[in-house]
Amino acid sequence: MQGSTMIAFFVAALTTPIGAFVAYPLVSRLGESQLGLLLGFVSGVLIYVSAAHLLPEARTYETEHSMLALLAGVALALVIGFARAM
Repeated sequence: MQGSTMIAFFVAALTTPIGAFVAYPLVSRLGESQLGLLLGFVSGVLIYVSAAHLLPEARTYETEHSMLALLAGVALALVIGFARAM
């Protein structure tokens, strides 16, 4: 069982670099405004996933600090985003 779990994690970890190699030729042709629109869309999708799926999951398990950890992660992402904008 442990070996199959490690293989599953390895395969899941490979999806990011493979996706980057596949997407790079397409993304490199985009202008700044098109890239900004696409990144804004993807950011919205990530916020939706975190609000619609992770927040209820954190409430389901309701450990002592699960909600606090989720909100701290969102706050950290916002701080990093605003810090880069300045």
